[in-house]
This record gives sequence, C-alpha cells and structure tokens, in this order.
Amino acid sequence: MTLQILEHALFSDGKSYDLWWSLLSRMERYSFFHTPRWAELLANTLPDWRPCHLWFRFSDGTEAVLPLFAIHKQFGTSKLESLPWGTYGGLISPDSLSWDHYRQAATEWLSLFRPVCHFLLSPADYARFRPSILADPTVKTQERCTHILPLNRPFEEIWSRRFQPRNRTNIRRAQAQGVRAEWSNSREAVLAMKQLYQRATHRWEGVETIPEQFFDTLVDLPGEEVRIWLAWKDDALLAGNLVFSGKGEAQYFAGASDERFTQFHGSKWLMSEIIRDACERGFSYFNFGGSGGLAGVEQFKRIFGGEAVPYASITWRHPITRWLSR
Repeated sequence: MTLQILEHALFSDGKSYDLWWSLLSRMERYSFFHTPRWAELLANTLPDWRPCHLWFRFSDGTEAVLPLFAIHKQFGTSKLESLPWGTYGGLISPDSLSWDHYRQAATEWLSLFRPVCHFLLSPADYARFRPSILADPTVKTQERCTHILPLNRPFEEIWSRRFQPRNRTNIRRAQAQGVRAEWSNSREAVLAMKQLYQRATHRWEGVETIPEQFFDTLVDLPGEEVRIWLAWKDDALLAGNLVFSGKGEAQYFAGASDERFTQFHGSKWLMSEIIRDACERGFSYFNFGGSGGLAGVEQFKRIFGGEAVPYASITWRHPITRWLSR
C-alpha cells in the first residue's frame, strides 16, 4: 500500500504544543532542537522567519511533527527550513519512520511559492536513511560531520581513557591556577556570555554567528534544558559555552574565549566540567556539534575523545525548479 498523509495541521491553527511534547515523551532520545522550546526561542529571535510547524498523521497510523520555518525570498517566494544554525530538524516521532514518511512530509508543502525545503538530519536519522537518501534523485545531499562522545562510562574512566594526556595536563594546570568553572542562566551570566561572544566574533572570518539578541532569550530558562557555562580567573572571564540538553543527549551549541588568557586553559577546563556534568546527569551522549570544516575546532573536540560522525543537509526542490536548475 502506498503511504499517504491522511491529516496535517499547523500548530498556529490551534494544535497545542502539548501534542508535540506528548510525542517527545514517548521517544527514547531526542535533541533539545526537536523541542517546542527551541522553536519558541527561534521565533523570538528571528522575526522575519514565519513559524509553520506541522503535525502529520499518515495512512499507516504514524504521527509526526515537523518543525519548520518559512523564510521570505525574492518575488514573493519562501524557503522552508528545518532547522537553522546547524541544528537538527526533520520529522519527530516515537513511531518507526521510513524515508517515504520524510518524502511525503517534505513535499506536502512544496509549491512554486515555496519551492525549496531544507532539513538538517541528525546523525541517527542519517545513518538510518542514508541508503535511501543516496538513491533518491529528488533530493540534494551534502554530508557534514559532528563529533560525539559516548557517556556510557563514569566520568573518571572517560577522563583517563578518552581525554588525551596533554589535555589532562592542561586541565590540571587550569585547576592549579585557580580557574573556576560554573554555570548560570542569570541575567548577569547571559550578559557576560553575550559580550564575550561579541568580542570573539570580531576575530572570526567566514563563520556563521548567532544574533546578539538570541542570548537575551536565555535568561532564567530551566537549567535542565539550557546551561551557560563560564570560566573565570579572579574577575577575568576566560571562556564561555552554551549547552542545550534534550533526552539522553547534551549538546554544545556555541562558545567563545578571550584570546588574552589562553595560558590559563579556561576553555579546556570548562569543557571538562561540562562533560562531567553531562555524565552526572545521566546523559548517554555528548554532541560537540558541527565544526564548519575548521581543523582547529575539530582537533579541540578530538582531545576530549569526540568521535567523528556524519550527518546530512537534505534539500528538496519543486519539480519545476529542479528542471530549471538543470
């Protein structure tokens, strides 16, 4: 039997986020970026992006949510995005999905006015669907890479077996020099992180950065979901990291450091404490996030034991735009 969409609805048309949370509650593992909280943070930060999150019921009984934003383009057209800034989108469902579910959902809204639909598939989804994706002529695929650290052992074992020796030495030096690492979602911590990130971005070239106003949306968010980690030496802020937590997985999202204080190894001590915290909270994985092809960033993740894992950028186009672009 050919798979079909029996029902679909926009959350903005009356579907409650309770339904979205209900589907998540039945899943063994999900990213923070699959939650309504992330969708709300994006909507509050990106006023030009129109939320059009969809709920589907398929003919095999499967239910799924597709977080989606419409981005205005030229000539009255829009691009559909799930999700921005290198965060995982795609279908969210506790039921067993096939590539047909993805194809049906992605193409449901394609039209001449919405000619492009773009997903970033998580490593788990990409691994599951990779053969079907590569055999599908209707999609364009770009493989990317993240680094993931399994947390299936106590932190002390991860420290001794996964952290590289020189990294452990530098972390001990940071401790000996009185560097402290702590997390807070207070207004003061958010401001400190935002200012540090703003200064750091002036040194970066060709790297996508987060709008400054995004940090303001994090004030007083639950620590179970969001943690702003800061490394201090006396009153000097050395480094800061933003970590999001879903179910079973904690993920680094953004960070910055002050290049004047690299001798204190604040970034390494901070990451070590973040991984320790993830272990103590019972997460199965720590995801370091994409590296944007930057060799130095990838090396930083490897010294903590991060393993390179592929994920994918998937793009659907309306048949007419595919034909025009040939």
